[in-house]
Amino acid sequence: MESVNLYLFSKYRPHVMGMAIIMIMLYHVKMDEDSFPLLASFKANLDLGVDMFLLVSGIGLWYSFTKNPSVLVFYSRRLLRIMPAWLIVASVYYIYMYEARGLYSSNVWELLGNISFNLCFWRDCIGMYWFIPAIMVMYFLAPWYMKLMNEYGSRKVFYIIVPILLLFNFLFPILLSHVCLGGLVVFAYRLPIFFIGLHIGQLVKSKTILKRKSVSWALVILVVSLAVNIIVDYYQLNAGYLHVFLYIPMSLSSILCLVFLFEKLNESRCCYFLPVLSFLGGISLELYLLHENIVYFHLGALPFHINGYWPSAIISIILAVILGWLFHAIIQFLLIKIWR
Repeated sequence: MESVNLYLFSKYRPHVMGMAIIMIMLYHVKMDEDSFPLLASFKANLDLGVDMFLLVSGIGLWYSFTKNPSVLVFYSRRLLRIMPAWLIVASVYYIYMYEARGLYSSNVWELLGNISFNLCFWRDCIGMYWFIPAIMVMYFLAPWYMKLMNEYGSRKVFYIIVPILLLFNFLFPILLSHVCLGGLVVFAYRLPIFFIGLHIGQLVKSKTILKRKSVSWALVILVVSLAVNIIVDYYQLNAGYLHVFLYIPMSLSSILCLVFLFEKLNESRCCYFLPVLSFLGGISLELYLLHENIVYFHLGALPFHINGYWPSAIISIILAVILGWLFHAIIQFLLIKIWR
C-alpha cells in the first residue's frame, strides 16, 4: 500500500472505538504508583482513549449529518442512543449515593439535576460520568458547527474557530485561577479535538489520500509526545495542561497508525481480533457507564480476593463486557418494542 486513504478512518471507526474503550477501562483501574512508577506514568496517558473516541465520533457525525441535514433528526438519534442507558445508570448510581452515603446531592432537586445532566460535575467538578453530559453538549453544538463548515468552507472555519478554542483553553485557567470552574475545564479541553473530528470527517468522506510516509511521521509524533508526557508525569514536573494539548496530535497520529495497522492485518487475513474490537466499539457507551462505577467499584464484593492491577483490570473488563452486552441488548429490545 503506497498511500493511505483516509476512508480507513471510517472503515475502522468501530474498531478504533473498541480500542479507545479498552484504554479508558485500563485507565480507570487503580495501580500502585509507588511500586510501578514508570508504568503508572504510562498508564496516566491512557485517557487518550477519550480524545480518540471524540475524534472518531466527529467523523461519524459528519457522515450522518451530510446524509440527512435535519437538526431534529440529528438530535433525536443522538438522544435515543445515549439517554436511555444514561438515565438508567445515573438513576441507580446517584440515588444510591444520595440515600446510602449522602454524596453528590444535598436535596431531591440536586439529585434530579445529577441524574439529568450531571449537575455536580459541571458545578463542582465532582461525581462521575462527566463524559456523557459533555458529549451531549458537543452533540448539541455539532450540527450548527457543520452548517458553518458548509456555508463558509471547512478550512476557513477551522483556521478561525479551532485556534480561538486552543488559545481560550490556554488562557482561561490562568486568568480565572481564582474561580471554581468545575467541569468546564475538562469539557473545554476536549472541545477542539471533537471539532477537529468533524473536519476530518469531511476529508474522510471525500477519500483524501495521504502519502505512506505520513504513517511514519505519525508514529514519530506519537512516540515523542507520549515520551514527553511520561517524563512530565514521572518527574512530576509543573507543565500545566501540556498533556492535554499533546493529546490532539497524539489522537490523530495514534488513529492513523491504528487504521493503517488494521488494514495491513486485514489484507494478510491476520485479523482475528478485529471483530472483537468492533464488538467492543458497539457497546462502548454501556462499557463506560458500567465498568468503573458499577463493576470495578464492587469487585470487593466477589467471593474471592483480587489483588494487583492486571487481575483487577482483566476481571473487571470481562464482567463489564458481559453486563454491557446484556444491558445494550435489553435497551435495544425495549426501544424496538416501544417504537413499534
